[in-house]
Amino acid sequence: MNKKDYPVQVIKVKDSDHRPPPETKPNIKSFGELTDEIRKQIFDQIDEALKKFEPQFARWPKVPAVLKVTLKDEALAKSYRPTSLFTRRTCPIIGTLGYGEVLVGGDREHIQLLQGF
Repeated sequence: MNKKDYPVQVIKVKDSDHRPPPETKPNIKSFGELTDEIRKQIFDQIDEALKKFEPQFARWPKVPAVLKVTLKDEALAKSYRPTSLFTRRTCPIIGTLGYGEVLVGGDREHIQLLQGF
């Protein structure tokens, strides 16, 4: 008896195969209140980074700089990384340096967007 193998199989799609994904709430963890003092410290650090890279940005405006971000001890788990802050729109996370340190990249314009958060 000769058996034929058919590489393509046709499967009919039913209406029940298309349904919206279940609604889930985002798992957001807070690591303390964002006070005016903490916000000022973050803004000052961003300003310091912009000043440090200003000569490079003047020469190569679209070449991103690499910044090291040190995470709080409570935020060391990968699931608690600040991925909502460091996005493609601002400065994406491009790697890690050591335990509790992430590397983000961004040009002058994108680093300045961090100050809007």
